[in-house]
Amino acid sequence: MIKVVKKEDYKVSEWSGGVTKEILILPEEGDYSERRFHARLSSAVVEAKESDFTELKGVHRFISLVHGDMELHINDNEPKILSPLDIVEFEGEDKVHCIGKATDFNLMLKGANGRLSVLPIGVKRTALKGGTVLIFAIGAVQVRFSNADPVELSTGDSCVITNDDMDYLIYSERTTNVLVAEIEGE
Repeated sequence: MIKVVKKEDYKVSEWSGGVTKEILILPEEGDYSERRFHARLSSAVVEAKESDFTELKGVHRFISLVHGDMELHINDNEPKILSPLDIVEFEGEDKVHCIGKATDFNLMLKGANGRLSVLPIGVKRTALKGGTVLIFAIGAVQVRFSNADPVELSTGDSCVITNDDMDYLIYSERTTNVLVAEIEGE
């Protein structure tokens, strides 16, 4: 199944450092505020110059910078200075201090396996059979499929592919890559 999720349809919530837009939560009846989820994908706008991430025990996290400047201090280790589309992985129990105003993309896994990666334009991938793939558009792109009609994504939109074994290819007139989150067995 293929579903396009427009940025206007994301669930918006505020946190101490800015605003988060929840793109997808699995299972669908999950609830982030109650910490009932296996996977959560979101994009946050960090409006505060400095902020601390919420501690999320038992959650494995991936974060990528979409726009702006972000420096992460994880457990008082050497800071990680992110460039756009860099991906950092850490545990929800880690103490994370953020410096910089930015827009980021987050994948949180709780009792699920998955990964976050950057997919360059024109590279073909096969969706996970029995899993979920979410494609997050950094810029306007078209997603072409081996056995379905193409879909157009505007900047900030997402495409969700569930329980299908199909090839997909990202196409753009510009050199805009996308972020791809893959979640096994959801």
